[in-house]
Amino acid sequence: MEGHYTQGFGEGSEDPKKEITILPDASKEAARLIAQYPETKIRLAKVSELIEGFETPFGMELLATVLWTAKECHTSDEMTIKDAVWNWSERKRQIMKPEHIAKAVERLHNLSWI
Repeated sequence: MEGHYTQGFGEGSEDPKKEITILPDASKEAARLIAQYPETKIRLAKVSELIEGFETPFGMELLATVLWTAKECHTSDEMTIKDAVWNWSERKRQIMKPEHIAKAVERLHNLSWI
């Protein structure tokens, strides 16, 4: 996908703040295909709303981790989610600070994902 449809993910960068972008031709092709599937367009709009402000690889990992943890633990309690994320791995404990997890929980809760 990198270089054909996206830019930023597969460049070997270790910068967790680097944004992933969709290349212009990929957007046109995707729009053409999505127009054939209205339900997919609705789902993509919900995901687009969810990830706004979280578009970096770190932000996407954070949202995915917090959502998965909330679903797996059957909770939306911020402290329970934080503890579960921190118990997941040392890496997640080091990079996902309480304030990051709080923002992700808030976003997921406000948009009714959890």
